[in-house]
Amino acid sequence: MLGKGVAEKTAVDLNDVVTRTSLLIVYELQLHGIELESELSSEPVVVLGDRYELQQVLLNLVTNAVQAVTAVPPGRPRQILLSTHRFADEAVLRVRDNGPGVAKNHAPYLFTPFFTTKAPGEGTGLGLSLSYGLVKAHGGLLSYEPVAEGGAEFRISLPVYQGEAQPVLAPSAPQQNGRAIRRILVVDEDPAVHRLVSALFTPDGHAVEAVRSAEQALRLAQEREWDLIIADTRMAAGAAEPFTSALLQVCPEVRSRLVVACSGDEDLQSRTSEDGPRRVRKPFNPRDLRMVAQEVFQ
Repeated sequence: MLGKGVAEKTAVDLNDVVTRTSLLIVYELQLHGIELESELSSEPVVVLGDRYELQQVLLNLVTNAVQAVTAVPPGRPRQILLSTHRFADEAVLRVRDNGPGVAKNHAPYLFTPFFTTKAPGEGTGLGLSLSYGLVKAHGGLLSYEPVAEGGAEFRISLPVYQGEAQPVLAPSAPQQNGRAIRRILVVDEDPAVHRLVSALFTPDGHAVEAVRSAEQALRLAQEREWDLIIADTRMAAGAAEPFTSALLQVCPEVRSRLVVACSGDEDLQSRTSEDGPRRVRKPFNPRDLRMVAQEVFQ
């Protein structure tokens, strides 16, 4: 059973977190007619934290904002604003959208596990509670504020890092730096999972390709060589056969490179054999996912 990874805290510039996340999602937002704007502080907004976990929080909040602005009637702009500021000893990252906002009776429960305002099948109700926990573990606070002119704003508040070390930034473009570049295939119906895996591995120069169809994934697995395949355990090939079973039938050699993502109610230990695929829990803990990937790459 995969244990919880130890977060690696270092100096992180929230401006860089916003920039990196924006690059990952801007094309998808343009396809949906959503305007993404950034208002970044002119000076570094540095905190002590885990860059991957902070990026996961931002991805979760942007994903919620995307779902909110899709409710904006046709003909009106759909907008998401990301901003960073520093107030004395406090670093702030805001995610604002011009969607319908949150009903007053729902606001007190936003960060409660399994609470969701989405239609059945569209959300687990864990994204905001997970984000709240990650921000709290960084000594900060995740809060919600209604927007007077309509919409919603989520605010991440963290202590400013006072150390002398320079912030460790993600590379502006994939670089090898003597490390092997890996090919990663993600098989999952959730676009948020695609964004998260890309956010975790593309800064290291790895190539990530994500598909939502088991049939397409089977074809790609046979056509190309993959260093890592991450597949949701609920994906099916055909009417009933699990995708992972179908994959191992046609490509048995990928067994050692396959990671199966299990939903929260599955027992990882009881469903993992010594020679079977590795397993991780969903929603992903970024540190765990990186750890299991390193095991596969070795």
